Amino acid sequence: MNGLFIGAGHTKFSFINSASASLFIRIPACYFLGIFLNKGLYGLGLGAPLASMFGVLMGAIFFFSKKWMRAVIVKE
Repeated sequence: MNGLFIGAGHTKFSFINSASASLFIRIPACYFLGIFLNKGLYGLGLGAPLASMFGVLMGAIFFFSKKWMRAVIVKE
């Protein structure tokens, strides 16, 4: 989905979506599941899919809002 948004010219959204999924979801989820709940490597392994699900959810919201269809690059 991020490739579609980059191709449509919405690179800022794609960057924010990917960075927030990594920094604000993956790292805290891995810490919480792996260390705080004492699940070990299993908990750390669950952090990545949770972050990916967040990224897909945000991408789906942006996709169905049809804001990605709006022209970003303007010809003169």
